Amino acid sequence: DKQAPFFGTQAQVEDGKITVQQVQASYLNKAAAGDLLIITGEALNSFSKPRAALQVKATLFSNTNEPVVTQLAYAGNQLTREQLTSMPWEKIEAAMNNQFGDSLANLEVAPGKAIPFTLVIINPPATALDYSVEAVGSTVAASK
Repeated sequence: DKQAPFFGTQAQVEDGKITVQQVQASYLNKAAAGDLLIITGEALNSFSKPRAALQVKATLFSNTNEPVVTQLAYAGNQLTREQLTSMPWEKIEAAMNNQFGDSLANLEVAPGKAIPFTLVIINPPATALDYSVEAVGSTVAASK
């Protein structure tokens, strides 16, 4: 019986997860980028070690519970309604894709600490009636 190489030896799975909390959604109509669905909340590090690059995903669902739109964003990048009113879509997208967060907030998130996130969906389809938000990834923070 030959074992697959590296099977069970390479990956060290750490207990814990990233969870989302205090999720709220609102609309911003006729912003510079278009009509915006803004989903805010916090990503909480429930691992035992610091994490970095916490990422969340929003999914919009139709009335038949089919996913119609998804959007990814890194936590640690807060955008105010005032900013979102005037920012072009490219700038909003760049902010959501900032892996380490504004002021490096997403570089070393301590265990038990939560950092805010802003997910923005441009011109959400009228068929989207519900949404979900989930954490989709993080990395181990570089040790000092």
